[in-house]
Amino acid sequence: EYDNFVYSIPVLGGTPTVSGVSHTLAKAGELIHIYGTNLRGIDKITFPGDIVVEAGMFTESSDYTMITVTVPEEICFRARYV
Repeated sequence: EYDNFVYSIPVLGGTPTVSGVSHTLAKAGELIHIYGTNLRGIDKITFPGDIVVEAGMFTESSDYTMITVTVPEEICFRARYV
């Protein structure tokens, strides 16, 4: 008499927000931590110079408040004087 329907509805978290970075002048090969909320399902992290670290190359904490990533070797921080 009644038809049964099942629908898959994805439940998404809130918008990711970044509240801080462990240090902003890290050298290539050093670990940095990115702090915030809803840091879940991040596909990539883009460093200055459009250097991209893809998902799988960084880790998310179990409560999605921190990402740990190694600064890519392509990064080169040079002092600039004006």
